[in-house]
Amino acid sequence: MKKKFLSAVCISLSLMMFASCNNTKSTEDQGTTASVSATEEADETVFENQEEAEQLLLDLKGTYGKLWDVVLADEYKQFWLDNCTELVGEENAEGAFEMLSSMVTGTLTGEEAVDAYKDGGMAYCCDFLQGVSEFTFDGKEFSGVDENGNELFRHTYHYIGMESARSLYIYESDDDNSGEFTYFFIAPDTMETTWHIEFRYGSDLEALKSYDTGKYAYWLASGISTDYTQSDAENAINLFCTENLSEADDTAAETEFDGGFGTEESPYEIASLETFKAFADSVNNGSQSGYVGKFIKLTADIDLSGTDFQPIGNMNDTETMSTMFLGSFDGDNHTVSNFTFETDKQSVGIGIFGMNCGEIKNLNVVNSVVTVTDTTSQAIGGVVGYNMGGTVENVSLSGESKITGNCCVGGIIGGSTGTVRN
Repeated sequence: MKKKFLSAVCISLSLMMFASCNNTKSTEDQGTTASVSATEEADETVFENQEEAEQLLLDLKGTYGKLWDVVLADEYKQFWLDNCTELVGEENAEGAFEMLSSMVTGTLTGEEAVDAYKDGGMAYCCDFLQGVSEFTFDGKEFSGVDENGNELFRHTYHYIGMESARSLYIYESDDDNSGEFTYFFIAPDTMETTWHIEFRYGSDLEALKSYDTGKYAYWLASGISTDYTQSDAENAINLFCTENLSEADDTAAETEFDGGFGTEESPYEIASLETFKAFADSVNNGSQSGYVGKFIKLTADIDLSGTDFQPIGNMNDTETMSTMFLGSFDGDNHTVSNFTFETDKQSVGIGIFGMNCGEIKNLNVVNSVVTVTDTTSQAIGGVVGYNMGGTVENVSLSGESKITGNCCVGGIIGGSTGTVRN
């Protein structure tokens, strides 16, 4: 039976790696982030949350190691697979595990990560930075040691406000020259509520507020008590799988695929005409943002005979390009045959793929007949209409194919400002 696979809107990892399961206040209640002396509004914010901030430090009391070093150990692999199987099926469990683990084991942070992920894709670094191996929270005193047990820092901290975007509590060191341990942003998670903790720390208060730009981009440390039990580790895994693989969110846009998760290791799979048409529709209506950063793979030949198939990608959204194809499509050397399309309307980009700004490769097309009679139309091709900065590689056109148009008309590609190979 075909299973529904959530789109990038739902399946991609949220910036908070797990959903907070405790009774944190809403952003509306917590107000804005500010120091005690900044404004009258900030004074009220601190006052309103002071009790919760102090209670959080009491609840956190203990020593913490790196979460993912624990839960991604070989001894828990089968538990991961069992959880994934329950949510996405046995045939997709391994791919789901690989996707989830890869998204929290990134090694890039800051501007290096911003540059690496600018064209799509991402992986969060959830490690401890600055050489810290373990953190200890003892009331208002925070400290950290390296892997050899050498103390790297020890300071007392006071609460200064809330980070409104993610509802993290902000604490500032009482000591001057605390360097990269001057500020701590701590999520309201504890071993009692979510079986792990999440936090950020650094010297730049403003930079710490941003998760996808600046000095601390794509980094959120995750910890687990050094006194964790097997049950703690398994509960953390179960929570992570449920929050990121669950299909219970009815508000999320869905696209039916025949397998996969849209990652390079586990691409979305298209194995039927029905799925191919659904994929085209989801690009054309802009609901999937063009599948930017996503990978799609054809796993069977597709016959379009007698089908009202609309070109994949159009010019309806030129501002954000959400209706153009922005992902990576691998035909896996399969064949799409008998594409027929005729219009007398003004058009830019007509082909099986109308507007490509991503990657199309390893695809064979047989019997493509495209007829555009409007004399102002352009970029008409048998496979790709307009390759606008994208890449087309190892694509062929054969059989009884006929492409008719007035401007920028080609066999495989009508017009291209991108890369074409083989």
